[in-house]
Amino acid sequence: MPLLSPSSVLLLSGGFSASYLSSIYLIPSARVQHPSTSPTSKNDPADISIPPPTKKDRNHPSIIKSRLIAVSISSLSSLLSIPLILSHHSTPKQSYLESIPQALKLLGFVLPSDWKETVRMLSYPVGLTMSLFAGSLYVQYLEGDLPFVQRGGSWKSLKNKFDGWRGIRNFVVVSFCTRSTLLNCWGRGLV
Repeated sequence: MPLLSPSSVLLLSGGFSASYLSSIYLIPSARVQHPSTSPTSKNDPADISIPPPTKKDRNHPSIIKSRLIAVSISSLSSLLSIPLILSHHSTPKQSYLESIPQALKLLGFVLPSDWKETVRMLSYPVGLTMSLFAGSLYVQYLEGDLPFVQRGGSWKSLKNKFDGWRGIRNFVVVSFCTRSTLLNCWGRGLV
């Protein structure tokens, strides 16, 4: 018997996704900033001392850091709410601490003893992640933006992809968060 109904899992998944996305836009330091285009007088000496506003797009290091902090807090709060939800829906009623082992097992933090189940549990999220990024990797391939695609590609071009906050965001955090979805819970018996 499933622990939660399919509609409950859908609502929870939507709530977790909304929390994740809204954390990016509700925190002012995580928002993209465009310089104002208000006309100023060129004869005003006060305008000379004020530096022009800078444009901060989604690839600016301060925006990336703020967004990583925001989504980490959102992800952690979603993760910590799973035992609470399980304790509320369990029969017989369990406390929050008693439902933590079950939540860890459902989230995939505890590997099963059967090797076939372990392979299935690990291959589904990795396969979904690979299929999610296949389109953008193909576009990068066509544009010649992938390392070693163009003649003269080097280890330096590969290092530049992974270096800095952009590399951490693009290759570490995004892939980890994508694999940590409720799809793993779904495959493990929540629905």
